[in-house]
Amino acid sequence: MEADWVRSIRDQCTRARVAFHFKQWGGTNKKKKGRILDGRTWDEFPARFRSRKADYDLFA
Repeated sequence: MEADWVRSIRDQCTRARVAFHFKQWGGTNKKKKGRILDGRTWDEFPARFRSRKADYDLFA
């Protein structure tokens, strides 16, 4: 997957105030390539799901 393609989607989400969640790089070695984009992970969730995720994390 091209990094510029992912950056474009991230930037569009930012401009539209939409959560951006980058799960992982594609390819055959997904775990080896990781989830880092431009020095950080992107784990944003829509506001209506944040409380559900927080509730789930309490029981995980």
